[in-house]
Amino acid sequence: MKKTLRSRAVLSAALALLAIPALPAQEAVADTSSFGYKVGYHIGSWLPFLIIVILVVLIIRKSGGQSRE
Repeated sequence: MKKTLRSRAVLSAALALLAIPALPAQEAVADTSSFGYKVGYHIGSWLPFLIIVILVVLIIRKSGGQSRE
């Protein structure tokens, strides 16, 4: 019973994928002159550094709190 249910699910998924029409390829060009893009680029350039700093601060605070106990 389980095998037939599994095979039906696989067959249904394959048929569903075949039913999706092929979309024509389009060139994706980002609008790098917009204000939103520039703000997002600036935030994205600082984000990894900020995440590392926040994690280090949290680790230092946690280790300081554990040493007091």
